[in-house]
Amino acid sequence: MASEIFSLNRLEIKLLLFQLARILGRPMLTEHDTTEKKRGLRIIAENLSSWEKYGDYFGIIIAGYPEAHPDVILNEVASLEAYQSEKKKVDVGADLIVTQLFYDTDIYLKFVNDCRQIGIKCPIVPGIMPINNYKGFVRMAGFCKTKIPSKVSIALEPIKDNEEAVKAYGIHLGTEMCKKILSHGIKTLHLYTLNMEKSALAILMEHWGEKSSNGKQILEQMGTRR
Repeated sequence: MASEIFSLNRLEIKLLLFQLARILGRPMLTEHDTTEKKRGLRIIAENLSSWEKYGDYFGIIIAGYPEAHPDVILNEVASLEAYQSEKKKVDVGADLIVTQLFYDTDIYLKFVNDCRQIGIKCPIVPGIMPINNYKGFVRMAGFCKTKIPSKVSIALEPIKDNEEAVKAYGIHLGTEMCKKILSHGIKTLHLYTLNMEKSALAILMEHWGEKSSNGKQILEQMGTRR
């Protein structure tokens, strides 16, 4: 399998990794799941187990759902049982969990604690999605069944038609979320950009500052010119 993988061209590798990533986000099975879904989970286990033996050539990153996968959310409450899917994937070789977007940091921190309780020891990286425009924010949160804290809704309501104000609030909110998460010992952040990297960069600059060594390093790595 290793020789077959490394003989592929770049496009074929991207497509292969896309397919692997796509199945890694699936929720755990229930007694009502179809044979097709059961086959999907078997494919996940086979992929993770077989790729692990190739050492450092590949790292396996899986999706994590602090509020449970949208397909299994019940009464807006995630239980420890809902996280067994992540546990199963980690047990067969996943190296890292990157979470679905969230806007309530307490939910993320509880997710980390709950995962530790059921034996998940790998890093659990928070997925931070800055709010860039109101309609996109509402659409994405609805699609992912993401809980919106009342203070966020209250702050956005009077400015929802002002794109610049919404973007500025999104930077402020993202910065505060990152600060709180880092203060709880989390060492890595993942910022979703969706091809709109300016808000993500602004959050990094708000936290570390352009004059700090970390800030300079970020700018150099991103190729930003000031």
